[in-house]
Amino acid sequence: MDMMTIQQSTTNKAIKNGPQKDVGRTAFHAASYGSIGMKYILLFIAMIPAFVRADAICENYDKTKSSAFNWSESDFNSKSATESMAALQEALNSNGSIGTCHLPNAIALVEGYILKQQAKEALSSKGTSQLIIEYNVAGFCDFINRSKPCE
Repeated sequence: MDMMTIQQSTTNKAIKNGPQKDVGRTAFHAASYGSIGMKYILLFIAMIPAFVRADAICENYDKTKSSAFNWSESDFNSKSATESMAALQEALNSNGSIGTCHLPNAIALVEGYILKQQAKEALSSKGTSQLIIEYNVAGFCDFINRSKPCE
């Protein structure tokens, strides 16, 4: 074989085998990283309904009337209850100095939060009787239906 043939066969081998190995390895690594990311994305997508419906205690409960001025379940959270308790304490310390609507709203937010926590506890506890679950859920959902925020 002459020198040109040897050099050409070596070059062809490098072109034929080299890049395929590197491309294959790169593709494998990219795919493995992608599948980890994809697993997290799929897990997140699967968890969205749990996040969206996390506060849907009264979802299947009968609403007697619907109004734009009703409380929603999301209004009754730890932050609003804590802020309402602080406002009530401030009103006690300042001889009842509180806004006209702030007093009934603060009381409703604290009461609603407590009722919501009781309903959530009944729903999540293993072995809780159906009667206790219905009692707690009805207490919270009836409260939402009958109370309205002061505007």
